[in-house]
Amino acid sequence: MRWDGHRDADPAIARALPEYADAGVVVAAKAFKRSARTISRIAAEYGVQFNTLTDQTRQARRKARACLVDQIAKLASTRHTQAEICAQVGISRWVLRSTAETHHININSRRR
Repeated sequence: MRWDGHRDADPAIARALPEYADAGVVVAAKAFKRSARTISRIAAEYGVQFNTLTDQTRQARRKARACLVDQIAKLASTRHTQAEICAQVGISRWVLRSTAETHHININSRRR
């Protein structure tokens, strides 16, 4: 049988978990000196939700980025720099690079 000596601290941890909702499970686990699995169990038992990426969030972001592909391709074909494309589209360079790689868009403005 498993030793449950720390279970009496679960309600106190559960009350403090909402402060770590944006930071995530790992940060909360380090703060409370418990494993991420334990923090996830406590969060599930007490109904605490962490604001970390889920599969649905990732899919929504991919769809939003897919809508920008035509605009990125048009700007890249006119040899705009990455900074100019990002400013016009309103995304970060990381998002630009990953989207361009996924959709095989050449964003090298120095090409001939």
